Amino acid sequence: MVFAGLSLVACSGAGEASTVAGSTGADGASTGPVSGTGEAVTTGGGTSGEVTTGEVTTGGGTSSGETSGSTGAVGCPERAPWGMWVWQPEQAKDPEKAAQLLEFAAAHEVTHLYLESEALLVEDPERLAAFIGEADAACVAVELLFGAAAWAQAEHHAEPLALVEDALALVDGLVGPRPVGLHFDIEPHGLPDWDLDPQGYASEYLDLLDMMAANMVGSELSLTVDVAFWYDTVMVERDGATRP
Repeated sequence: MVFAGLSLVACSGAGEASTVAGSTGADGASTGPVSGTGEAVTTGGGTSGEVTTGEVTTGGGTSSGETSGSTGAVGCPERAPWGMWVWQPEQAKDPEKAAQLLEFAAAHEVTHLYLESEALLVEDPERLAAFIGEADAACVAVELLFGAAAWAQAEHHAEPLALVEDALALVDGLVGPRPVGLHFDIEPHGLPDWDLDPQGYASEYLDLLDMMAANMVGSELSLTVDVAFWYDTVMVERDGATRP
């Protein structure tokens, strides 16, 4: 069984892309980010079946940040972008399950898989690279997905920043198909004491995104983050200005 969430991507302005989608399991419940152990991390901001998250994509190594419907190997059909979260790395690690996943993606015209890659990156980078190639041949682009709410805190920033470096090293060593981006589902509102200092945590989270984006300059990979739809109600003071 594949547990994943589908997302429809729509253009929201010149050179920008956003989505309105829930990161959900097969039962419709919000999956949220996971830890390095593969266990679910409880998050706030929504209930089962609700649309709770969206995406913001930036061109980490480029200036466009555009979302393309053209994915995979040469000759792939032009399709509207349609993404799916895959929080179970075994779906890519096991060749048989990987084939079933890609068949599912093809049947539903999925163009992008957001694959939870922390364990694969550390334990089996060869298999991760092989899956990226298999997906490419199936006209599916892969974004390396990572997530844990605690990473929003300054004291834990080193963990996601190290994953960025490890992912860039993997990509630099690939001679065949490459992932198209890094995808972070951090969701700081999942922190147990978020309500005590939302501005402080939001600011630390934005600091992390600034550092990740800076480290990805020149990589030609996109940087995508999942955000709750209500994040524009959180006011943050940065650089002498207060804004959503």
